Amino acid sequence: MFAKEGITPPTGDYSTTTGGWTFDQFVEAGRRLTKWEGGVRASQYGFGLNTALVGGFGQFAWGNGAELFDKDHKRCLADDERVVEALQLMQDMRFKHRIAPDAAALNELRNAGINTGAQQLFFENHVAIAIFPVARIGEARTQAKGKWDLAVTPQGAPGKGKRLTTGGGVGWYQPKSYPHQEEAWALMQHLTSAETHLALADVRIPGRKSVLDSWLAQNPSEAPKSRNVAKTGQQSLHIRPTFPLWDRIEREVFTPLLPPLWENKATPREVAREITTQANRILAAS
Repeated sequence: MFAKEGITPPTGDYSTTTGGWTFDQFVEAGRRLTKWEGGVRASQYGFGLNTALVGGFGQFAWGNGAELFDKDHKRCLADDERVVEALQLMQDMRFKHRIAPDAAALNELRNAGINTGAQQLFFENHVAIAIFPVARIGEARTQAKGKWDLAVTPQGAPGKGKRLTTGGGVGWYQPKSYPHQEEAWALMQHLTSAETHLALADVRIPGRKSVLDSWLAQNPSEAPKSRNVAKTGQQSLHIRPTFPLWDRIEREVFTPLLPPLWENKATPREVAREITTQANRILAAS
C-alpha cells in the first residue's frame, strides 16, 4: 500500500530523534492511503482507529506531550489543551479527514462477516496502518495478507510532542498466605526464565533483554524488518495509569463518557471537561 502511493514508512527505531511522523504527516499519509468508492465508503482506509486507552486516546494524548493525571495521581488533567487536541485529532480522523472507518463503515464490515478490531482490519488489508500490541506479532506473521513492518508511532508538533508507545503488561506475584510456597516459587522461576521467554518470543516480544537480543537476531528474512522498534519501544514506553482508583475512574468516567466522541455526538472539549470534573470528584472523595 505504501509503495503504490510512493510513501516512505516512518523510522522503525524509537532511539532516534529524527525521522518518524508528526500528527499532521500521519494524517496526510492516511489521506493518500484511503481509497474511496463513489465518495461514500472506502475500499481501503489509511488507519484503523483504536479508541481504547493503550494505543488509542492515551497514545495520542501522551504523544502530544500531555498527561491524564498529575504525578501524584491526585488530580485529573484531561482538560489540558493538549489532551483536547489529541481527542480532536482522533475524532477528525473519522469525520473530517475520513481516513479511519466510522461506526457506519464498521457495521458494514461486521455485516460482511469481517472482524473489525484494528489489528484484524490491518491483517486483512482493510487498513494500511494500525496501532496494536507487539504481542500480536505471532498472529501477524501467520494472518497478515500483505507485507508489513513495525514503525514508531506519530507524535505531536515539534517542541510539544513526544515519541513514545503505550502499554503496561502484567506482573507475577506470590502471596505469603499461599500454602505451597516451594511449588509456587518453582513456577515463578519457570515463568520468568530465559528459556520460557524465548519459547514465547514468537507470540509476544520478550521482556528480558538477553532474550530479546537473541530473538531479534533470529530469522532475519522474516517480518518484521524493523525489529529494533520492539526493543527501543520498551525503552520509550508510557505505561497506563497505575494507582488504586484508576480501575474505578476508567470504568465509571472514561469508558462511558468517551463513546459520543467516536460517534461525532459531542465535542472533545465538552468530553474532556466532564471527564476531568467526574474523575476529580472521585479523587477528592478518596
